[in-house]
Parts: sequence; structure tokens; C-alpha cells
Amino acid sequence: MHRHLFLSFLILLASILPTQAEDSFNERLTKIEESLEKLQARTKSKASENTAMAVYGSFRPVLTLEDDGEDTALDVRDALSHIGLKGQTRISEDLLGFFNGQWQVNIQDEGDIDGRQLAFVGLEKQWQQLTHEISLGTLRPPQYHLIAAPNDVFHHANSPFAYNAVSPFYIDNALAYRMSYSRLNFYAALSSDGRRGEDITDLLNYGVGFQQGTFAIGLALLESTQPGAATDDPGDEFQIQAISIGWSQQEIMLALAWQDFEVSPEGVAAETDGATLDLSVVYSFLPGYQLKAGYFEYEDGISDANSLGYQGVNLTLEQALAANIQLHIALLHQEPYEADSQTAISLGMRYDFNSLD
Repeated sequence: MHRHLFLSFLILLASILPTQAEDSFNERLTKIEESLEKLQARTKSKASENTAMAVYGSFRPVLTLEDDGEDTALDVRDALSHIGLKGQTRISEDLLGFFNGQWQVNIQDEGDIDGRQLAFVGLEKQWQQLTHEISLGTLRPPQYHLIAAPNDVFHHANSPFAYNAVSPFYIDNALAYRMSYSRLNFYAALSSDGRRGEDITDLLNYGVGFQQGTFAIGLALLESTQPGAATDDPGDEFQIQAISIGWSQQEIMLALAWQDFEVSPEGVAAETDGATLDLSVVYSFLPGYQLKAGYFEYEDGISDANSLGYQGVNLTLEQALAANIQLHIALLHQEPYEADSQTAISLGMRYDFNSLD
């Protein structure tokens, strides 16, 4: 690119200097204008070749009939509708810059754009057979990529349902790094907000994923400190070890995620141990149809009436009307250990769009 700009500059310079005595001022001015137009055309052409940008989104309204053991209610809700803007610029043959911004759309209320989900800028470097990627902002943590993503197949804001109890879907004030080599991916992320929690590290999350053919496995460790009762004091400390296993073969996909965690409450010497389990099965049959089933369980380590643990099942029938339009009907049953069970039947639609399609 610099070579083309340099040559264009030489052409412009040559056009300014009169080559013959009889050249008039108007002729030289015309040459300057023509050279500038060529230079701008080349610059715009290069910029368009090296830069790509897309507006994308997904609208996911659901009509839900829910029974909580006492009352039955009908409600129009939302399964994480969102809109986003993303782009990338090729800086050199082996260096890429990118950004992503994504915001939630609340279809269930007034259709407001409420709260960001993603907002980050990053660089990707190709070096031999390695890919290095660094991002800064609000983003998905390694815990989601490695543990939750394979089970995130249901049309629900809290899916995966057990993972949702203890691990994050997005992290703020974050610095993330990813390295990939062949079938191996290493992730690491640091979240830090100096106004709350710890002075340096509020969350540290790292792990590794490996895929061989139809089999995939992920391992992750997450350590976090929640804000304390006072703004400048650290609060509860969490440590989560997790593993996920996935397998797919033609019409069927299986995914399992297990998390074992320890909680050290603020100002309390005793620790609490717990675990989560998410198991998902997806079966594709007939053109455009999928049957999805899931079992989830959250054990919070509390054995009395204060327990917030639960278990449940999800069953979903999905039909793809087009590549970007889906209909689904879902049954969700959840049984808290110390509360009444909840059952919900939902009928939903999903429309995805991308300006590059």
C-alpha cells in the first residue's frame, strides 16, 4: 500500500513541475486535479479491500405459559434478542484488527435497547502455525467458550440452566488472550475494576480446548472475588473447576458440562462446596427439524431450607423455515429443592440477519 501511495505522490509532484515552457498554469492545475483523483481512488480501493463491516442481529420473541405451583400466567417474553455491529481491518498479511459491539433488545417490554453484551477491540496475529488474539473491553469469558457454548442450544435467556447459577456469560473491564494451534485452543482472561472488589484482579479465568474429528473437550479454571459490603472491600471468593465434553455424528450431537466450585463467603471461615451439571442432546431428523433435550442440576452445597439448588429438564422441537428463520416449541420443567416446581411451555420465533449475507 505504501508503495502505491509513494508512486502516486511522485506522479503528483511531476505534474506540478512544468515539463515544457509552453505549459500554462491551467494545464498544470488540471494535471494536479487528475493526479489527486487517481490517488484518492487508489486509497479508497485499498481501504475497501482491507476493511469489512457488518450489522447483524437476532430477534427472538417467545409466548410463554408458566405455572409456578400457585398461579398460571401467559406472557410475551424474550430469548436474548440483540443487535450488533462488528468489523475488521487487514493491517498486514499477518495482522488483523477487529471490533465488536452488541446490545440486548428487550422485546418483552417496550423493545428498548437495554445494556451492552459485547463491546471490545482486538488484534489477531498470525505467526507460522500459531494464531494469537488479544481483546480489551466487555466480552465472552473463556468459561463460556469452553464450558457453556456446547450446551447453549436452547431458546432461553438462562441456557445452559445449571451453568447460569454460578458462571458468567459476559465479563466487563476485561483483557482476554487466545492462542490457537491446529486443534488446540488456549484461553485466558483477566477482569479488573479498581473501584470495587480486589485492587488488581476481580476475575481470572483460563483454560484449554481440544478438538479431534467429532470429539471435543474443554477444561477451565475460574477465580473471582465479588464486591463486598463496603465499596472498597472484597467480598465472597469463588473458585470453579470445570470440564466439558462434546461429540457429534451426522444427525446427533451430545454435550456435557460439569463444574465443581467452592465459595468462601465474606467474613465467614466456613467454605461451601457445590456443583453444576448440564447435559444436552440434539437430534436432527427430516429436512429442517431438530429435537433437543436437556437435563440440568445445580447443587449449592446447602442442605437446609436456605438452599437455592434445583434440577430440571428441557425439551424443544425446532423447525427451520429458512436458513435464518426458525419456529420452536419448548417445555421447561424446573424443581427447586426447597420451593415449588415450575413448568413453562413456550412458543417462539427467531429471525437472524447479517448485512453481509
